[in-house]
Amino acid sequence: MTEIFNWAIRETTFVFRKVEATVAEREEHFRSVEGYPYLVVETDRVMGFALLQPHNDPRRWDGCFEDSIYIDPAGHGQGLGKHLLSALVEEARQDERIHTVLALICGNNPASVALHEKLGFKKSGYLRELSFKHGQWLDLNYLQLMV
Repeated sequence: MTEIFNWAIRETTFVFRKVEATVAEREEHFRSVEGYPYLVVETDRVMGFALLQPHNDPRRWDGCFEDSIYIDPAGHGQGLGKHLLSALVEEARQDERIHTVLALICGNNPASVALHEKLGFKKSGYLRELSFKHGQWLDLNYLQLMV
């Protein structure tokens, strides 16, 4: 899973982060979201994963969660993102702790925006030029789903 995450950091603008993660760092992150919805698609290896985690500080953002979805490049175009996001939304609807799900999506990732909208997310904000990566300024879409 670390390699999938690091591929997104290296090769895309979809993750604003610029420095690759270590395995230890990702393991710590996974421990920090233990007990929250977390899904993995596997064949002979991990092809993708998705999770919901509290948005920022849960003491101030009660019931507000943020989704994250990462797909191995070999799995792109196979519907894995839709499968994971659909299952994640169902998990959110079953979880009393979750009132709203946010998707923070890079402005140049229209496929992710379209997928989220197909599953009921509504655009709720747009912030311009928040990060500079791969020679360009990046915008951020906020989409929201009330569950």
